[in-house]
Amino acid sequence: MPTARECAECGTPLPDEIPEGACPVCALRGALELPEDTAEVAVTEKPGDRIGRYKLLEKIGEGGYGIVYMAEQAEPVRRRVALKIVKLGMDTKQVIARFEAERQALALMDHPNIAKVFDAGATDTGRPYFVMELVRGIRITDYCDQHKLSTKERLDLFIQVCHAVQHAHQKGIIHRDLKPSNVLVTRVDGMAVPKVIDFGIAKATQQPLTTKTLFTAFDQFLGTPAYMSPEQAEMSGADPDTRSDIYALGVLLYELVTGRTPFEPQELLQASLEELRRVIREKEPLRPSTRLRTMPPADLATVARQRRTEPSRLIHLVRGDVNWIVMKCLEKDRTRRYETANGLARDVERHLNNEPVTAAAPSAFYRLSKFVRRHRVSLATAAMVVLLLLGGVVVQGHLRGEAEAQRARAEKSLAKAESEKAEKERALEGEREQRTNAMISLAAAQTERAKAEKAQRDAEAARDELKGERDKARQERDKAEQARKDAESARQAATVATTTASNALKESREQQAKLEEAMDFMLFKLSDKLLPIGHVDLLREVTENVLTHYQSLPPAGESGESLSRRLRVFQNLGRARAIQGESAKAEEAYRTSLGIAEKLSAGDPGKTNWQAELFRCHEQIGEILEARGDSAGALREFETSQAIAERLVANGRSGPYWQVHLLHSYLNVGDVRRVLADKPGAVSAYNSALKTGREMTEADTNNAAWQMDLAVCYGKLGAFWLEEGGAEAARAPCENSLRIAEQFAGKDPSK
Repeated sequence: MPTARECAECGTPLPDEIPEGACPVCALRGALELPEDTAEVAVTEKPGDRIGRYKLLEKIGEGGYGIVYMAEQAEPVRRRVALKIVKLGMDTKQVIARFEAERQALALMDHPNIAKVFDAGATDTGRPYFVMELVRGIRITDYCDQHKLSTKERLDLFIQVCHAVQHAHQKGIIHRDLKPSNVLVTRVDGMAVPKVIDFGIAKATQQPLTTKTLFTAFDQFLGTPAYMSPEQAEMSGADPDTRSDIYALGVLLYELVTGRTPFEPQELLQASLEELRRVIREKEPLRPSTRLRTMPPADLATVARQRRTEPSRLIHLVRGDVNWIVMKCLEKDRTRRYETANGLARDVERHLNNEPVTAAAPSAFYRLSKFVRRHRVSLATAAMVVLLLLGGVVVQGHLRGEAEAQRARAEKSLAKAESEKAEKERALEGEREQRTNAMISLAAAQTERAKAEKAQRDAEAARDELKGERDKARQERDKAEQARKDAESARQAATVATTTASNALKESREQQAKLEEAMDFMLFKLSDKLLPIGHVDLLREVTENVLTHYQSLPPAGESGESLSRRLRVFQNLGRARAIQGESAKAEEAYRTSLGIAEKLSAGDPGKTNWQAELFRCHEQIGEILEARGDSAGALREFETSQAIAERLVANGRSGPYWQVHLLHSYLNVGDVRRVLADKPGAVSAYNSALKTGREMTEADTNNAAWQMDLAVCYGKLGAFWLEEGGAEAARAPCENSLRIAEQFAGKDPSK
């Protein structure tokens, strides 16, 4: 009978076969990082003391055998570092060997995601220490929750951790205690950078980490149970390899996506040592998506909120690839896990890139083997009973055999159903994605169809307008022959006037009166003769010559009459440029004309002439913008000209002249609002034009021009209702338009 000893830390009775310092209760408490009622080990160092060339600033951490201080190095470079030293009273051979192993493990590695070792030494009392990079960070899980990182952002951080672990493995180092508190996240240049720390129980796979004696005692726990692989929990002398770290990475990934570890730490702490080992070795954890789905609604809502998503969306994100990747890491059989940390990282990257992952749902045979392994005692007992019954009663044995065969078929069917269910889930996800893409394509097709139908309607309307233009062209052709002779005379007169103007520009101010008279002729009379006969190039040449003259004058001291001429220059220039297709230059000329008109109007706002010029400028700019396709800009200009016309009509200025302009302004506004799909605005504008047209024709029923304007109002309103599908509403306007057009067709519009 072994004699009992007591643990020096917690007082737990220990059998003689348990090695010194291997208390399982203390190991569980420290590994699970739960509070314990133990007194702190006394230390001799305190902030302000010096160890070698390092000044201790404050204690920032404490482990099972070491204390970590933030220290300041003064030379050869000034910087702050982390200094780890063995606790006073813990400097046994085993602890010193483990401390030396951690120091050697860190010194072997050089990776941006692993804390670097800068220096090492021993105190005056012989206690070893080493100096490493000061990582100003927090646990990876706390960092992700505090910054509410999405699932994708968490996976990006996890990939960096995998690369760090892969580097350690390439250097022949197994960490053996990967957990959130040993993966800190700091910020470098505004970017989150994870750092793997604490290689206190690291193990070498190729060469020794230290020449000092270091061994793992039989039945001694090394690691954290919640993150411990089944082979670590076995405690049978089996040699854990790099795949133990893969298991711990799987637990970390499980916690990053669900906010929970596969097995609750509190339950593990309350269990006995044998029960804890059984759970880690045999109990299958829930899939991450299943764990999320079975959470209390309040907990699930909190987890989803920390990942900036909805609960249902979070479950959907985790289901499938993430489930398979995590469960492949957590396989009890380490041969079924990822071979390397890089392999795990690449599978996570494939998931993020929507590529097929190498992890997949376990096969039916594997599930069946797992079932047999979990219930081998019960199955063995059942088999013995069956053999006894077969030996006793042949018939009953035959029936029992049939029952077992049916049971095997049922289990096979169940395994097949589960496999088919997994395949259906993947197919369903693909079908949902295809359905979404199909709906998007259908919506796009419907939009294109609507555009095509509208283009067809516009083409038909343009064809009708072209027919009307042809009729007008035939009428104008008869006038063109007579106008040709007038054009030749006008051209000769223009040449003489241009020559006169050019010579006058070189003469003194005494010839100004004659020059102004010549320019009046070119700006007003000559332009009215050249435009109807199509001599736009000549009009532009004359206008630009006049503009050259005005640009040679001093900028100040121009009279209102001179400004009026300058305004007309830019209007003629804008008209010529617009006809010649130079839209941008035409708009520039009209806006210059508008600026002059605004200046004249500001000096005498009550003068109708200046208001008329303002109206004309806004209307012409609107026509240019409408032709260019800038409907919103055209609407602003047309509404401004409409407001001017309404104001002049309300003041009773110039009689029916401004009513005609107001009617055309309403039609312009209606056309643009129709293009902008502002149906109520278009109908309102057309009705206003119709009302104005009725008032004009009621005042003079024989005025053919006004009657034709009224016919246009009815026609546009009817066309609008036809386009909107209101055939009944369009009937009356269309009939009125046709009646008026037939009644006044062929009559002189000027009468």
